[in-house]
Amino acid sequence: MLTPVTQVDILILRPSPGKWLTALLVSLGGACVGAWMIGRYAGAMPWLIIALCGLGVVISFIQLIPGASYLLLTPSGFVVCSLYRLWPLMRWNSVSEFRVVEMGRARREIVAFDWDQDRHSALANLNEALADATNALPDTYGRSASGLAVLMNQWRARALTMPASAPQQI
Repeated sequence: MLTPVTQVDILILRPSPGKWLTALLVSLGGACVGAWMIGRYAGAMPWLIIALCGLGVVISFIQLIPGASYLLLTPSGFVVCSLYRLWPLMRWNSVSEFRVVEMGRARREIVAFDWDQDRHSALANLNEALADATNALPDTYGRSASGLAVLMNQWRARALTMPASAPQQI
């Protein structure tokens, strides 16, 4: 006989504030360099630097606000919130195993996965060409990419081995 679930099993991971504070300071420094360049260099380059670094300042600042970004893990699946934008619930049985992929020249590690419902979109096709996966998590939430991939795979494995009659809640 199954015992009823009385407490929802969830885990909420939040981005590292130190990472986003560093990004904020670097972006602010870049914007200041762009402003300093305005009188010394002709052309659009100083303005482009100010615009790009200014965008970095705004994004970094928003990421520091509580509730702006998180990863919510539940027995049913997971939800990503990034810059206050919520992804749909991704059920554990509709995603592949999570894996670490290196991106770009800097070989930045990200956590990638395939999602059944996103297989044929143009963005999924582009992602597959770049990272050999249809999706990736937008952050590592204060963990190493490999540590986050292990955690996600543990939650997925637990959900996939849960008896079908066991209640699954969000």
